Amino acid sequence: MHVFRLTIGLLPLTVATASAQMQMTNTGGGRPSVSPSGKWIVYSAARNGEWELYAIHPDGSGDRRITNVGERNFVSLGPPTWIGDRVLVFRRVSDTTRLSLIDLPSAPNDSLIPTANTVQVLVDALQVRPSPDGRRLVFLHGDRRRPRVAVANVDGTGLYDLTDSTVVGVNPDWSRDGKRIAFTVLDSTSHGQIAVVDADGTNYHVITHLDPSNGLPQWANWAPDGKRLVIQAGIYNRQKVEESTAQLWLVDIATGQATKLAPHASVSLDETPSWFPNGKRIAFQSNRTGVMQVWTMNADGTDARQVTSLHQ
Repeated sequence: MHVFRLTIGLLPLTVATASAQMQMTNTGGGRPSVSPSGKWIVYSAARNGEWELYAIHPDGSGDRRITNVGERNFVSLGPPTWIGDRVLVFRRVSDTTRLSLIDLPSAPNDSLIPTANTVQVLVDALQVRPSPDGRRLVFLHGDRRRPRVAVANVDGTGLYDLTDSTVVGVNPDWSRDGKRIAFTVLDSTSHGQIAVVDADGTNYHVITHLDPSNGLPQWANWAPDGKRLVIQAGIYNRQKVEESTAQLWLVDIATGQATKLAPHASVSLDETPSWFPNGKRIAFQSNRTGVMQVWTMNADGTDARQVTSLHQ
């Protein structure tokens, strides 16, 4: 197993997901990320109260643990992402985020994080996401109440802002070709919409127009064709998570038209979508069976299938 580590200072930023529910002792799985080959889904799960990352085939076979961190706090083990055929793992230790690059399918064999190969980026960087080629990072920085979306090389050089202090952006994500970035823009009422900007900071525009009754649109993930996004939008009750609800939406980037996928009237959560590379299916987390699990469905919302199962 080959790994490297980047060291990035990180401060927490609250984003609406079902994190309170995900703090339970055991979960089937959540926050899926589909590999560029479509052969693996990497996800977060708790076993006996400790969070690790796991990899599984879309048909539910080959389930394996790929980290060995024993993380007790859900928010300290960030959502996995991919650089080529390797998994980029985010873990927060004290006020530092460590990024480890892990090869599949050999993991786990050795210790997760070696002591060498560290790169220092901005100490106030938030929500760090690598470009598809692994050479650049998009992240938030600056005033935590009004963070700016920025891009820098992976070693911290060449930093430039995509937004200024008049725009509050969260949850940035790269297009598959690395040419554009989507993120949620928040307004003064903490509602927001999805915006898209070229990676050089030009052609910024807001593309969605969801009614606040649908919840905050976020967690944008680019379709392989670059013409669509899949997002989540939900209404969250942090005191009573069981009363929270979230839906997935398919957004046409050119028109901004948003279509709800697999709409449900029940109080349940469909969240954190991730496209398959052929654009035909989407992985996501859902508690529709009572426990958070990884699911997949067709891009039109049909044929939902549960991938993970609860480990006792």
